[in-house]
Amino acid sequence: MNRLLAIGLLVVCLAGIAEAQPAAPGVLADPWANQVGWQARLPPNSKRIDGFTLDIHAEQTLLVGYHPIRLTAHSTSKFPGDRTIEVHFQPLDGNFNSGPIGRIRSLIVCTLEMPQGATSVSKDVYLPHYNYDPTYTVRVIERGRVLPGYELTLGAPQRMAPYSTLQNRIGVLLPREAFAQVQSLAWQRTPDPTALLQALGTRSRMPLSSGLQWGGGPQPGFSLQPGFTVQAAGGNLIGTGDVALNPGPQWDRNQQKMLAAFPRIACVLPEQQLWDNWLAYESLDILLLPLPMLQRLSETDPKKATAIRHFAAAGGTLWLYGAEDEAAVDKVFKTAEDVGRRREREIWQKEKLLLPTGTRLKPYAAGRLVCIADEYPFPGKVADWKSLLGANERASIATVRRGVDPAFGDARFWNWVLPNVARPPVYAFLTLLGIFTISVGPVAYRFSSKLNRVYLMLLAAPVMAVLTTVLMIGYGLLSDGLGYQARIREVTWVDSASGTGLRWARSTYFAGIRPSDGLQFDADTAVYPYPQQQSQRNRIPKDETTAGKIVLSDQHQQLAYGFLPSRQQRQFVTFTPRDQLGGMTMAALDDDNPTTRQIRNRFDFTLRSLFLRDLQGDYWFVDQVDAFQTANAVRMDRLESGKQLRKMYSDHALELPVGFPRPGRETRNNFDLVWQAANGLSQPYRSMHDGMVEHHLRALLQIGGELPMGEFVALGDVTPDVLAREGADVSDSVHFCIGTWQ
Repeated sequence: MNRLLAIGLLVVCLAGIAEAQPAAPGVLADPWANQVGWQARLPPNSKRIDGFTLDIHAEQTLLVGYHPIRLTAHSTSKFPGDRTIEVHFQPLDGNFNSGPIGRIRSLIVCTLEMPQGATSVSKDVYLPHYNYDPTYTVRVIERGRVLPGYELTLGAPQRMAPYSTLQNRIGVLLPREAFAQVQSLAWQRTPDPTALLQALGTRSRMPLSSGLQWGGGPQPGFSLQPGFTVQAAGGNLIGTGDVALNPGPQWDRNQQKMLAAFPRIACVLPEQQLWDNWLAYESLDILLLPLPMLQRLSETDPKKATAIRHFAAAGGTLWLYGAEDEAAVDKVFKTAEDVGRRREREIWQKEKLLLPTGTRLKPYAAGRLVCIADEYPFPGKVADWKSLLGANERASIATVRRGVDPAFGDARFWNWVLPNVARPPVYAFLTLLGIFTISVGPVAYRFSSKLNRVYLMLLAAPVMAVLTTVLMIGYGLLSDGLGYQARIREVTWVDSASGTGLRWARSTYFAGIRPSDGLQFDADTAVYPYPQQQSQRNRIPKDETTAGKIVLSDQHQQLAYGFLPSRQQRQFVTFTPRDQLGGMTMAALDDDNPTTRQIRNRFDFTLRSLFLRDLQGDYWFVDQVDAFQTANAVRMDRLESGKQLRKMYSDHALELPVGFPRPGRETRNNFDLVWQAANGLSQPYRSMHDGMVEHHLRALLQIGGELPMGEFVALGDVTPDVLAREGADVSDSVHFCIGTWQ
């Protein structure tokens, strides 16, 4: 092909629309180019090149969640000197009234450094997308000015479908041998998705509205569904229908089936094109890959292997085929055999799972590993794939798993707010108004009468009104303070054998005066704003939205401006998977002293009210154990343990402020996407409105009042790394620590 098409396809609600520019020859030379997403080059006009071109690639369409994008700058020869550019993704204001979009519009800024002497530079960025408008204007900024010609609009003039509420979105990770002419081992072949697609209940292509427009007529490498028309549009490609990709000879028949099954098969990634950060997979529900490939990545490319492991630790599900060797799984994930096997059996008994023969389910921090012994279980039986999908129901919808819809929010925002902050001090105001009324009435009259100057009453009223107003404003400012306040609800969920786990937090912040630098989160943290549901309208006026700025760097995500305004509470839900989080160790029972057992705290913070349950079902309790210290646990009665566990949760339960009305069904039905999506799940998971982590914590402590064998729970102080605003005063907060002990 002399010229390959660069396409951006972004899906709207039952309509796919895209804008992009034809790319220069050679841009789409790798198999990644055939994914559904963005592929564009700046500047679109080759006559306006300012020493380099910038390729923008993404293999998924924009949806609510994190969107992986690769930026690649190519020099026309070599960079004569160091250059630093900023790439701005600016949401379009013109699209705002086209339909329900969301409450958050944010300019996203990332930096790309081009060192002297280099010919090309690549950088992966992960765009946080918080609304249903997939349209951005992309600009390149250097030294504070927009480079002429380096501007392009990618997106659609209508809102997109809420794919984050679609159940069981799967990412398929292919070994590099799948693209070779011959595969010597069964796991190296491309999966045949025929039975899996039938189990998912999808057709080979998602039906979208007809009509396709682009400049220059049909391009090679693409075919159209029946009923599509092609018209010259001039300029950017603008699509209003489904584009059926014709990948070409480098993709075999099964790979083409999976590409055509979008959005249920959300992405198909070759091994050499995998991402280094788990955020690239965060919007997916399941990753399907061979265990031998993950073993190889652990040795040859640890960053890519870590990203896959962290996806599972954060609550995702891995379907690992070719996983007959249990020792190999334990080696890759560093899981403990004795505790792990016991937890597998408990999950089977509790959830009554009927998994296919040769399939095992292993817990891994907040997520699960589904280990399929067969090296090539494809196409398999439809019933077997349905059973695997049924076993994943707890983590099958990204929006429900997160417990937050950052586009619209819901009334559950009020379950975790700073008490008596940014709320009118009613009693204080009534007191001041009462003093004002008495002062301008009988008091002022008596004093003016004694002085024989009753006309001073005309001055008393305005003077006292001004004084009262100043006092009311001053009281309001001083009562809330001029600094920063925070309320943190943190959960550390860890697999003690590996030390890998998830640090989840639901945080509410308040600023007396808006800080210029806003809030700062780690670069590998999934951050979701929790908007306050303020109206009952599907369409939200522009002035009711948060116009923020997000700056992405290699170490941090900085959320500024509207994300933390003056004198308003702002709430966020964060997910941070980590290695070497710590864990708990419990020594074997000493026959000479059967009433105590030695435990060791491997966390870097003190634990209080620590409960552990051994593999025989007995409970052990420690009042407090400092960081990296040992202590003796005493045996506790099972009934007493249940009472204490329920009290632990009820003392720190999510609850509405005093006097706040409980939302009714009408409020929940008003664009509460979490409630609507969870309501479609089976009975045990329909109450998962606060996310998978909170649901598990409530089921563990409050509803069940019983720990699984081999697990522990404790309280601790809030860790500094979840605090997004340095120097904030933390109050009314709690930190639960749960997981398996070693």
